[in-house]
Amino acid sequence: MAKRVVGVLSIGRTDYSHFKPILEEIRKRPSLEYFLITVGMHHSPEFGLTYRPVLCLCCKAR
Repeated sequence: MAKRVVGVLSIGRTDYSHFKPILEEIRKRPSLEYFLITVGMHHSPEFGLTYRPVLCLCCKAR
């Protein structure tokens, strides 16, 4: 059976905190995988370029 792929779009740290437990559950299931897209405030120097730590957290968990 082919894996199902879930796409997650995060625009800032606040919504990522809602997605994190869901992504952790997806990681536990061999039939699922996800890809994370960061946009908006994640890429703003004014807000600390938060895409870097978010992507690092995702990569460590895999």
